[in-house]
Amino acid sequence: GIITEKFKIAEVKVKEQEAEITRLNKTVLTLEQTRTTLQLKYSDILQKYEREKDHFALVKEKLRTKAKNYKLQYEKENSALINKSVILEEEAAVLKLQVNKEESWRKTSEQSY
Repeated sequence: GIITEKFKIAEVKVKEQEAEITRLNKTVLTLEQTRTTLQLKYSDILQKYEREKDHFALVKEKLRTKAKNYKLQYEKENSALINKSVILEEEAAVLKLQVNKEESWRKTSEQSY
């Protein structure tokens, strides 16, 4: 009846939220891969800078600017990754509470029959 219907709706909501968590986890993974790529690029730029530093001032300045840009990009991605992690933790906590509430509600409704 109504209780079964409500439970089915709750199950659908939990599945939707689990799908959203999976999607967010994929986003976090992508951000981690991007961060790794940016770290490698940043490191590579700094190595090139060290090799070229005795050469023309213009080349040196261009590489320094690139290194700064990669560092800023890395920091931005890292910050986004940290923010996503916090959001995921919060959403996981909310999901856990909702699942516990649904379980509790289901047990209570089963006992009333």
